Amino acid sequence: MVARNMLVPALLLTLAYTAFAQPANIKYTVPLNFNGSCPDGHALQNHLDASGALTGTCVICPPGTATLDGLRCIPCAAGFFAFTSGMRECRPCLPGTISLTGAQACTGCAAGTFNSRVAGTVCQICPAGTISAANASSCTPCAPGSIAAASGSSACVNCNANEFTPFTAGTVCRKCDLGFVSATSGAAACTACPVGQYRDASVAVCTNCPAGFFASRPGSVNCQPCPRGFYSAAGQSFCMPCDIGTTSLPGSASCTACPKGTYADEVGLPVCYPCQPGSFANTTGFSNCTACAPGSISYWPSTQYLSWSPVSAFPVSAGTSNLLK
Repeated sequence: MVARNMLVPALLLTLAYTAFAQPANIKYTVPLNFNGSCPDGHALQNHLDASGALTGTCVICPPGTATLDGLRCIPCAAGFFAFTSGMRECRPCLPGTISLTGAQACTGCAAGTFNSRVAGTVCQICPAGTISAANASSCTPCAPGSIAAASGSSACVNCNANEFTPFTAGTVCRKCDLGFVSATSGAAACTACPVGQYRDASVAVCTNCPAGFFASRPGSVNCQPCPRGFYSAAGQSFCMPCDIGTTSLPGSASCTACPKGTYADEVGLPVCYPCQPGSFANTTGFSNCTACAPGSISYWPSTQYLSWSPVSAFPVSAGTSNLLK
């Protein structure tokens, strides 16, 4: 009869077991007198009974672990999970989620991060110019007119008024050039101020040129004054010539009638001209001077001029309507 202490070593066999999709080789001992097999999701637990004999017991694998062959409950590898007890194999995390070793559930990537892989283990940070919501598998570029200045952003920010960016995945908003505006936030381009308006550094919107000034080109930074003999209302792209009998100074909103003794016989004249010797203008706004009648004179300037041999001559003010007969 064989002694009992000689049978125990014969009842043991050392096996090496590598779990499917698991990272490490695991060694354990299986009693040879265990003739059955554990059901799916259960693993063999070795222990000694009171008499010292080895026996095999099947136990259910807890959440976060799994077994393929019923020999051992193995923790799920990073990127995998087992959400309940008794699972035969761990399941991979979907894109947008990750897990650590032994996970019972996958964790969603936080806003501003992403994971594009199945069975991912790390959420990557979205680069500047892109964003993501929670559980994202990719980052979304900001549309033109909006930016994400920092990496890891969860939302794009619209460019302010009078700022813009024409680029997708922009990181910086540029200021509109003077003479241009973006009236609302989120602009992909600036718009030139129309003719008759301007924008300089002192104003934020396109502004009408004041009366007496004009802007003939779109995108003007300032307005030009109307020249002599011309005028304009506010917000004009050109100046109007003064009518005959009137003139104006530079930057005028209206024209002024020529004073007595002067005239303007064409539109847009820069000045009113004095009446020539032998003629006069006795009211304002003359387009032509009136010739002196025979026997009368006009004074020009400081000297008497005869339009006809007068009976008598008297000095008169230059360019006036005084008639001597």
